Amino acid sequence: MNIKYTLPVASTAFFNSPKFSIEGGRKCVLEASHEGDEFGNAKKLIIRFTNVEAFKCTYFLAIEHRMVNIAYDRLVDLGDSDWLRELTGNLRQNEADTPALFHLAIFFDDGPLYDFICGGFDVGEEDLEWEL
Repeated sequence: MNIKYTLPVASTAFFNSPKFSIEGGRKCVLEASHEGDEFGNAKKLIIRFTNVEAFKCTYFLAIEHRMVNIAYDRLVDLGDSDWLRELTGNLRQNEADTPALFHLAIFFDDGPLYDFICGGFDVGEEDLEWEL
C-alpha cells in the first residue's frame, strides 16, 4: 500500500457527500466542496481518474474493516491486488493494450469506498462563488 494523495481537509468537513461522475474517454471524477480559508471562501476538490478500466463503489457496512484504516481520507495504491491481476489478465487474453495500471482506492467519512483500476489520476481545486 502506497499513499498517493491525502485530502486537504477531513471529509467530515465536506458540505455534501462527494459526487461521482463518468466523463468521456474512460475518465471518472470525484468532486467535493469544502471551506477553503479563514475568509469563508469555499473550494471544490476534483480528483480525476484516467484510463479507467473498472471502478466500484462499496458502502460502509460492506467494506472490509482494514480498508477503512488504509484509505480513510486518502488515495492509496493497493499494489498488485487480485482485482488488478484479474483485469490485466483479461486485457492480455483479449489482446488489448495493457498500459501500466494501478488499483487506487479512497474512503470518505460515512463511505463509500471507491476503487479504480486505472492508468493514473490528477487532483485540482477550484474556487467556488457563493450566490446570494
